[in-house]
Amino acid sequence: MNDTHKKYNVLFVCSSNVCRSPYCEFMLRRMIENDEDLKGRVEVHSSAVFNKSKSIFPKAV
Repeated sequence: MNDTHKKYNVLFVCSSNVCRSPYCEFMLRRMIENDEDLKGRVEVHSSAVFNKSKSIFPKAV
């Protein structure tokens, strides 16, 4: 497979997914939106190791 058709998955993980990992997910998604070579080829997600019931910190994004 040619690298121009290769798909990527990125997962940011932190302890509670309320600030760091969602912020990184948001920023990478923004960067990908502005890059025609990566748009549609990269899936980005964030997750927590602990405290999955907490919601995202409102000022994080």
